[in-house]
Amino acid sequence: MTIVKKLLSFHQVKAGDCTGYNNCKKFPNIFLYWINAIMPINFKFMEEVYIACDNKDINSLISVKPINHNNKRFEIVKFYLDNDSNNSGKLLMDFVVSKFAAKGVISFTAYVDENKIDVINLFSNNCSFRNFSSHQFFKIGKENIDDNLSFDDIYIEKSKNITAKDIAQLYNESIQPYFRLPLEKSQNEFKNSFFNIFSNNTFVFNIYNKNNNELCGFIRLLTYDNLNYIMDMTLINPFCHNFRSILTFCYNFLNNKFKNFNLIFKNKKYQINSNFFENYFKENKINIVYREIVLVKDYFNYIKKNNEAQIQNSRIIFFNDINQNPAFFV
Repeated sequence: MTIVKKLLSFHQVKAGDCTGYNNCKKFPNIFLYWINAIMPINFKFMEEVYIACDNKDINSLISVKPINHNNKRFEIVKFYLDNDSNNSGKLLMDFVVSKFAAKGVISFTAYVDENKIDVINLFSNNCSFRNFSSHQFFKIGKENIDDNLSFDDIYIEKSKNITAKDIAQLYNESIQPYFRLPLEKSQNEFKNSFFNIFSNNTFVFNIYNKNNNELCGFIRLLTYDNLNYIMDMTLINPFCHNFRSILTFCYNFLNNKFKNFNLIFKNKKYQINSNFFENYFKENKINIVYREIVLVKDYFNYIKKNNEAQIQNSRIIFFNDINQNPAFFV
């Protein structure tokens, strides 16, 4: 008999079999985990872990947490599925999704290695997740930068919390409209916490237009293991010609701070100018080192593109599948 329960003491799990890029090697500190477990959803600050097991054998494991302190949107941080355990995986997923949806969570996002076909099939075929988009990761080496380049019409400064609202607006506008609803972010998700002062795992920079000092992009360098730094960047199209100079800036910044590091650029395929970055790496013969699929489960029925008849014949635009009550009418 399969039992689903919250994990309050850590069993032996093959961490390498979990989903996620660069974030699968560590589980939460046990003492902080206990504190987080008793917190209401609005105050949770780290992931919670649930398991499906037969006797003492773990068939499936899932850990979830709010996305950057947004307690309406949750991220599936880790997901483990043992061989021939699809039923246990579905049971566990349905339990966790139902538990947090009842508390007001409106979307769940998972990032799965494209090679884990069994997990992708479980999410999309059995658990009603949509195969939404993807992330591409490119490793930037010293041979890919040019120290002789300088910024043309931009300058870069360390980010401050006062600019969080502008960064959130810029980020949301950079997402292709169809993908925007489940992936848009609030300004609180771009604010640095007080504890970031004492850590070397996140660095955030703003990119400004030299001519009018307006924000035209931002960069977040994030690491989970103090070795591989993920470069997550948003940049509006008129300034993409500075891309190589920006790569050089980030590489030299890390090189001045750390003896050993890897700079890995994250290309978000749901952003408007993702094709520009992909073509840049192809032209410069920089290969993809990793690709993950973005899977999303939410509670809105999406009207398909160019389906005017569906819009005209229905009063309901968004429909809440949890309780079958419309979100609003037109």
